[in-house]
Amino acid sequence: FFTMSANGATAVLVGIPQEPVPIDVSYLQKKGITLKTVFRYVNEYPKSLAQVASGKIDVKPLISKVFPFDKAVAAYEFAAAGHNDVVKVVIDL
Repeated sequence: FFTMSANGATAVLVGIPQEPVPIDVSYLQKKGITLKTVFRYVNEYPKSLAQVASGKIDVKPLISKVFPFDKAVAAYEFAAAGHNDVVKVVIDL
């Protein structure tokens, strides 16, 4: 998971795993990754949707590449390739 994070990124772990999770702290320090944890986001989903719908939160900058539906296989291949600068790949229906 952390190998996909950019240098200086903030990673948020949501929920509590059932088993202990080993974390390479020295890797996080080398990349300058901030690690935050939260038990859960109670009632946050509807608030977040409302903020996106109202334009208070602009998610368009998170979209790295858009593929037409007939190129869906190429979209999945592109997303799976692990480009460091890709956040979100969208398939346009």
